[in-house]
Amino acid sequence: MKHLTRIATLMLAAVAVSAYAQDPVVIKRSSKVGDMASYKMEATIAMEGLGEGTFSSTSTQKVTKVADNGEVTTEIKTQAKAVFGGQEIPIPETTQTEVRDPFGDLKEFTGGNEASPKAQVFRMDALQRVHLPEKGIKVGDTWTVESKADEKNDKTAAKVEYKLEAAEDVAGHKTFKISSKGKESSPGETTSDITFWIDTTSGIVIKADGSLKHAEVGAPAPVDMKFKITLVESK
Repeated sequence: MKHLTRIATLMLAAVAVSAYAQDPVVIKRSSKVGDMASYKMEATIAMEGLGEGTFSSTSTQKVTKVADNGEVTTEIKTQAKAVFGGQEIPIPETTQTEVRDPFGDLKEFTGGNEASPKAQVFRMDALQRVHLPEKGIKVGDTWTVESKADEKNDKTAAKVEYKLEAAEDVAGHKTFKISSKGKESSPGETTSDITFWIDTTSGIVIKADGSLKHAEVGAPAPVDMKFKITLVESK
């Protein structure tokens, strides 16, 4: 079950925003070395051969490098467990390092676990990340991101439609609510439906709700999942 820790880490790409207004603003990641954030994730899972179960994780992210071009290197440590048929399945702790550009796209990673080949990681990330447009946007704006099939993403194309739904107060944070709906092209069958709430001052994800269907995450069979992610601590 170690492959499921990839779900927990891929969904938590930190992003930064620069305003809380109706005027168009450029939203991009902005971090400094030493920034930290901890999250918890709770999910229900359905997998052929194992039936329905639950998955939970806690992850800690620490920014270790910010390049001149704005790319951010983050170390992510994740502890997780899964329960199927009333039996707890222990999952070893994982540590990985990710590099993302200022607009949320995954550029490189190391670590994780052998159950998720590198191409599969890039493939799933295309549906789970928050890709931020380089132009200014305001509430109500939409944008679409398409990933072409290549060796890097397991030769699987994907299309994700985003919308800046609203500016909302969540647990004492001013946030932008961004929805995303994604779908792979044939032969891929994975779909995603995720909403992120992003703090407008610190730039971190405050919470995320969503689902994945027919997700190829290195498991013996595709996974259907519904999940909630919440911020535990940031500094």
